[in-house]
Amino acid sequence: MSIRDPFLPAVSLTRPTWVGHLVNFIFHGLHVIVIVFTLFGWAWRVTRPANLILILLTLGSWYILGHWFGEGYCPLTDWHWKVRRKMGISEISDSYVKLVFDRVTGKSLDPRMINDLTLVLTLVSGTVSLVMNLLGLT
Repeated sequence: MSIRDPFLPAVSLTRPTWVGHLVNFIFHGLHVIVIVFTLFGWAWRVTRPANLILILLTLGSWYILGHWFGEGYCPLTDWHWKVRRKMGISEISDSYVKLVFDRVTGKSLDPRMINDLTLVLTLVSGTVSLVMNLLGLT
């Protein structure tokens, strides 16, 4: 028995349609917003609590959900990759960040290096966010 993912359109996207392209575009936008907010959301007092919550949820997803779904698991990436597969796009890496780096550089970079860089930047941002939230710095 197959359970339909409620976050994916009900239409079949085996041939890329405008719906598939739109959903793929929306997921790219969501990924970029999440990444930028993770890295810089601590910079404004009003967004600091949300930034810290997002970072904690991200780390929880990577390591708690990752226990069952694989280290570094991200639901957003999982749903995005499902859309891309339904569209017939086979260019799918282990992480969205790797996909972006590969596209920008035109090379297939080492996934371990990309994952390590992603983790380090997230931990640095999380540390800054925690300090800024606790101390209420402006």
